[in-house]
Amino acid sequence: MRNLINLKTGDTLTLRLDGLNLVSTSVKNTKVRETKKQFLNQDEAKKALSKKEWDALKKGYVLKNKSEKHLYIGGGYTGALAFDELNGVFYIYKNDNLDAKLICVNENLEKFLEINLPKPLAWDICGTCSDLFLNLDHYIYKFDTKSKNFKDLYETLGLKKSKFMSFLCSYEERVAFCMFGRVFVYENDKFNELFKQKIKINQPKALLKADISKRHLALHTKANEVLVFDAKSGQQITQICHKFGYLSRLKFALNGTILLLLDMLDFKIHVLNSEFEPLDIDFGEVDDFCVSKDGLMAAVRLRQSVKIYDLKAMKVTQSIAIRHIVRHCEMKFIGDDLAVRTDYGCFSLYKLKGELC
Repeated sequence: MRNLINLKTGDTLTLRLDGLNLVSTSVKNTKVRETKKQFLNQDEAKKALSKKEWDALKKGYVLKNKSEKHLYIGGGYTGALAFDELNGVFYIYKNDNLDAKLICVNENLEKFLEINLPKPLAWDICGTCSDLFLNLDHYIYKFDTKSKNFKDLYETLGLKKSKFMSFLCSYEERVAFCMFGRVFVYENDKFNELFKQKIKINQPKALLKADISKRHLALHTKANEVLVFDAKSGQQITQICHKFGYLSRLKFALNGTILLLLDMLDFKIHVLNSEFEPLDIDFGEVDDFCVSKDGLMAAVRLRQSVKIYDLKAMKVTQSIAIRHIVRHCEMKFIGDDLAVRTDYGCFSLYKLKGELC
């Protein structure tokens, strides 16, 4: 059964299958209307249910069940599906023919504000407890959620243009970012330049990848290599050289004691320990993954199927079927949910099952 509601009007729509019949029950202005349509087989009935649900989502309805919620955002651009949550508000990137906006959604999945962006293509969005940072077409911006103003950090930090190389990542109240070969950390309302580095990427499709933990900043710029820096001093600690090719994602987990690296060509996650040596852990074939803010859980995706891992026990605790996706999506653990922004235009919340053992 699919339960949908229009949060603006209060109208509801319930869709269910009764054998080969699709039964639709709508309530508009307290008037109840039920329709029933029969199909030749179960597959046709399921397709019709999905289509009717999708049509309702595009008209402004929200799908709300116990285990999942779905909201149509639209404007998904493959690779730029960024979003994050700050103080109970979801900030979701929307792109329609380079008309770039942030869609503000509350925890009830009700859209209440649209904010025009100074640049299109939001590759990453990171929220701390009080600030929102955005990587907009390789420029890093700080967004004041009270004044709704954007601050271009290129101008604020007096940077000189060189090759476009950028990343944005966060850990608790610390945000690390790179523009034009200079790496900064923002913490306690202050910007600290960690180091300058000539960053050369010897494979055009490989974007600059980085992640920060309590102690370390990991940086990937070329095949089979990750550089690890001290997150306070900026001093290089080690150079990791293993056969993991070009990385599409890297993340610290378990309080920074392991590092997860996703090979963009072999679709395999490599796991390194605190000494940055490889561990024999097999997640199978992987399209993408994300790690919870406390570093205890990972969501590992292959096509539409997501497995939730307890990283301490290295075991699967839950499986989730991602809906409204063609090929790509962005995933983040937010509160008790796995939040997902898909390339088919939806923003969804999937309820996580209880606490880890």
